[in-house]
Amino acid sequence: MRIPAALSGGAGLRPTIGRYSQDGVTPISHSRDTVGPMAQTVADVALLDAVITGGRAPAPAPLGAVRLGVYRAYFLKDLDTDTRAVTEATFEKLRGVGVTIVDVDMPDLQKANDAASFPVALYEAYDDLKAYLARYQTGVTVEQLAAQIASKDVKATYDGLVVPRKLPTPNGVVDAAPAYAAAMRDARPALLKVFTDTFQRYGIDALIGPTTPAVAATQGPEASSLPTFLLFIRNTDPGSNAGIPGLTIPAGLGSSSGLPVGIALDGPRGSDQRLLAIGIAIERVLGRTPPPGR
Repeated sequence: MRIPAALSGGAGLRPTIGRYSQDGVTPISHSRDTVGPMAQTVADVALLDAVITGGRAPAPAPLGAVRLGVYRAYFLKDLDTDTRAVTEATFEKLRGVGVTIVDVDMPDLQKANDAASFPVALYEAYDDLKAYLARYQTGVTVEQLAAQIASKDVKATYDGLVVPRKLPTPNGVVDAAPAYAAAMRDARPALLKVFTDTFQRYGIDALIGPTTPAVAATQGPEASSLPTFLLFIRNTDPGSNAGIPGLTIPAGLGSSSGLPVGIALDGPRGSDQRLLAIGIAIERVLGRTPPPGR
């Protein structure tokens, strides 16, 4: 919900794992899957969240009391020119209205996320899809479904990794089961601890950074390549694997590309309402992102 929203100038919320029901949703990985709302504004996303949960949309947060952290070595690494310019301009605008933005250090983030990301999603995909197909009495096996996949990159993933229960390594593929067991036992708790310790140590409401390291890629083979995929999920993947809420806020158009840039907030587990309240207030400071030119 955050990447497509950010690349098209909208807002999107990935809620805390378990906040929304997953009933009827085709699964990829039960331990990290969640649906979430996308809309033109954060205020609309908050309204949708209220409808889904039966709660009330929050009021904008007083920004003078908001404290945000930025881990530049990871979330601001290798940004394209437009994304970096819009991100730094956003930081300045927020500081100008009283938001405290502090640099934080999360040296274990990359290692913990790598150990928890693909081992979980690729291993659970087979069992979860098998159970889903059986529950709804489709009469279709995972193998039969995989044979019908039209997307070349998705089909390659299912044929080479999901169905045979393998994980990629620099030297080929290996059995996914041991890595999955280690991820659930050690890596996932360690990743969540990296976030929890950071929120507590620096006394921050959320982490802030660009939703993606670059504006939307041009349609074509390169856009569907593995390097492009890994680049675009880099900033949102750790929060997804930790099960914490993440929100993307439209921040403006890049001056050279004319394409939208999104700013993301990652908050502690269960802080969805607080994250939305901060997002609504930030949105009022940044203003509406105009449609990209054609």
